[in-house]
Amino acid sequence: MKHNEGMQKMPHTDQQEYLPLLWGGNLRTLAGLHGDHRSCQLADSTADEIEDAREIRIEGSMMYVLPNSRRDELKKPLGRVVRKIHKNELSERVVSVGDMVTMTLKEAGIEPDVAVVDYKIERKEYKGQRFHAEEILHVQNPAGMITWELWNAVATAYASGKKTLIEVDGEEDLAALPAIYLAPENTTVIYGLPSHGMVVVDVGLDERRKVGEFLKEIEG
Repeated sequence: MKHNEGMQKMPHTDQQEYLPLLWGGNLRTLAGLHGDHRSCQLADSTADEIEDAREIRIEGSMMYVLPNSRRDELKKPLGRVVRKIHKNELSERVVSVGDMVTMTLKEAGIEPDVAVVDYKIERKEYKGQRFHAEEILHVQNPAGMITWELWNAVATAYASGKKTLIEVDGEEDLAALPAIYLAPENTTVIYGLPSHGMVVVDVGLDERRKVGEFLKEIEG
């Protein structure tokens, strides 16, 4: 498959909008995130299926900005730290964040359902083969930030049910946060922790709450 086949560029918005952020729940459908329809709709969901939900206002394309003073907080792993991983240790849905993590999983015979890459490893160019998936989304996201495009791409990937690759022009250093926060049930998010290995997060309500509290504090 050629690099640009199946690739979508996520829409950009400069308007104030609202996006429901999902915590927990057994959501049957997460839709309405393709094209210019930028609202997240739940179909056939009941109050019992959604443990908690809230809305935040999105102004422009920049949702979250990480101050230098808060960077050390992200060095605290949100899950267990491992060097190797086996498929039987993971949930039904697997999300990889980072080129090294994605490459390591593929070498172990684990095909992520969602992979987020920027073709860099510790900010140096990744020189291996390009990654592929059924669907490829291309977004712009500067270092130390979470843009609307990245957030929308993660939500879209979860909703599509297809193996999805999110290619980031910039950096995906904070992509684990929306990946955890938006994760449906039975999802494992795996991200890299430099010099230590990989962090494996079996996402539950507690993990979403921790991430949600952090995001609220750095909301741009």
